[in-house]
Amino acid sequence: MAGPVTTNVPSGAGLRARAGRWALDGAVGCLDNSGRPVTGPVEVVVENGVIKSITPVVGWSPTGIQSGAPPSGGSGQGEGLVLVPTFANGHDHGRGGGNVAAGIADGPLEEWIASLKDAPRTSQEELVGDACALMLASGVGSSVICVNPQSSDTRSEVSAAAAAVLGKGARAAIVYPFADAFGDVDGRVRDEPGWSDEELARRLDDFEQVAHEYDDPCLDFQLGPVGPQWVSESTLAAIGEYALRTQRRIHMHLLESRAQRRWADATYPEGIVGFLEKIGCAGPHVAFAHGTQLRDDELVALAALGSTVIVNTSSNMRLCSGIPPLAALHDCGVAFGAGLDGLALGDLGDYWQELRMLRGVLQAQTGRVADADMLFERLYSSGVTALGRCAPTRPEPGALADFLLVNVDGYRHLLQPGRWSAAEVAIAVGTPARTVEVWVAGECVKSGSRS
Repeated sequence: MAGPVTTNVPSGAGLRARAGRWALDGAVGCLDNSGRPVTGPVEVVVENGVIKSITPVVGWSPTGIQSGAPPSGGSGQGEGLVLVPTFANGHDHGRGGGNVAAGIADGPLEEWIASLKDAPRTSQEELVGDACALMLASGVGSSVICVNPQSSDTRSEVSAAAAAVLGKGARAAIVYPFADAFGDVDGRVRDEPGWSDEELARRLDDFEQVAHEYDDPCLDFQLGPVGPQWVSESTLAAIGEYALRTQRRIHMHLLESRAQRRWADATYPEGIVGFLEKIGCAGPHVAFAHGTQLRDDELVALAALGSTVIVNTSSNMRLCSGIPPLAALHDCGVAFGAGLDGLALGDLGDYWQELRMLRGVLQAQTGRVADADMLFERLYSSGVTALGRCAPTRPEPGALADFLLVNVDGYRHLLQPGRWSAAEVAIAVGTPARTVEVWVAGECVKSGSRS
């Protein structure tokens, strides 16, 4: 296992590139040397892992109809490339190469959970490490990883997951699981005794020990009561108090399935969101995953509390859980990000595909086209919030390089004033194969051909 990490870049990075100069056809979600948003052709310079400059270029266009030549020089001149901030996967479990390879079929969530006992045991290096490598291929530079322990030694499992992330050169919020009422998959009763005070104190101490073991800016450690239906009230309340006192973030599943909706209504007729707020488990320090069964009144409450909801469109379809209420999230002003949950379509870890599916659902629910720039910004901002202390910095001069370059060859003619924005082209054609370079915390962790 890797020891404590103190550098300002991921460990295990080897001799990855830390410098580059590109003439790009467009940019998404970044700021130029004057702090202004920039979308058109730009020259980007990275030195020693830090973005030195992002300079708008006037007098030339991607189509070749230009009054002056684009800038040139350095690593990969970048014609036909668009810069996008690295994707923030707001909820995942690190499932290695996916469930299908492990022989786990799709199915209703509660039945599917029961089938996990038949999955072959493996290591966090394989599960989390392989998942990170798969996600990096499509531009996911940072993820919230909810650790699924493979043994009874949760602390060692969480530590191994952290080491696996750093070994791949990624960023991650590592979520330490707490579940003391998982005996009934349909949900606990209100007076569930849960852990003793001594046992909970031991687990919180283990959490802090592993968090201090890895003192690295590419990692955050978060408290993970896995879901209110599987954690006793006393433990939930203790975690809420602890999070507020220590300024640790909480990451929790909430109302993922119809069965969980029925449990919440029967167990907390006064309202599950109000209960969670009362005990410190809702607020700006909390991100909730899934939420397919959230009602409008609960969404209004979450917006007022400042909580973030991470939707997992593909996963919810595969596990028969429902469709995330994207239009209502948008209209109620809830901060929402996107997660792959280790269950993206085809087990590909493909954030581009997830992005297009999410956009399609939002448009189907609203009857309006979802602006690509708005969607990129909203998902990026909410993903950064969910990641906590390990979140990447927006691409701008002076920031560590955290961005990807996507090849838009064949579509450059659309990048004209009054036509398509760089965001519109990127979301339309982006794929892992078109993701040419991925930079995380100042290092190029993926570099491939432009074919």
